[in-house]
Amino acid sequence: MLFENSKIIGGERMNKVIFAWHVHHNVLIEPLTEPIENRIKYIKKFKPKNEIELRLKLLKVVKGELPKEFVETWQKYYEIWEKYVKARQKYYEKWEEYAEIKQKCNEVWEEYYEVCKKYESQILALHEKECPNCSWNGKTIFSKEVK
Repeated sequence: MLFENSKIIGGERMNKVIFAWHVHHNVLIEPLTEPIENRIKYIKKFKPKNEIELRLKLLKVVKGELPKEFVETWQKYYEIWEKYVKARQKYYEKWEEYAEIKQKCNEVWEEYYEVCKKYESQILALHEKECPNCSWNGKTIFSKEVK
């Protein structure tokens, strides 16, 4: 893969876009999202021993000049990505609020349902009194028989 839609979450903010070769084993070139030294430390600490030498040998900052459009498009993407991350965080916060309220709503509905069963005969008697000759059959007013 030439380039990956890097997921930039956390890390130190890079003031200038710096691209590097082989930051990840399956991506040829990508922008650094933190100093390259951090990636080197990570490789040494977490990658399989038999991969470390090759990874460190090939990991390096791009020295030559990359096409201007290539760099500018990345910068444009990164700016939008940052907005996306902020919006996503707001979404998750609202989703949590929604889930909590939905749970409370379900709990109160269950309580209401139990109360309805408890007072069913009393409510039906009141209905009979206030709606004589009603076609309500326990499920619909569109029943065939009218009392």
